[in-house]
Amino acid sequence: MKLSFDRLVIDQEPKLLLFTTEPYVVHMRAGFTVAADVLVSYKNIKSEKTLLISAQSLTDQLMKRMEECNNLLTGIEVWVYKSGPEKTSKYIVDD
Repeated sequence: MKLSFDRLVIDQEPKLLLFTTEPYVVHMRAGFTVAADVLVSYKNIKSEKTLLISAQSLTDQLMKRMEECNNLLTGIEVWVYKSGPEKTSKYIVDD
């Protein structure tokens, strides 16, 4: 379990993500959630971040890609963004 991390916040601007770990549990103020580490490419800048992957719209799409990759998240590279500016907007995952 990671106790501190640099969290990636997804907005409407597409970001290219390369997953570098399998999902793991992180402790948040309100309890526990699932996360994975990613290498983020955005506007010619690469950085390592932690992505919370507990949102249903994100999890469903990542699970489909994991099924195509021997049920592994590590190594999957996708574009991720949100469908709108609201906190509750759905995540979009594109190849």
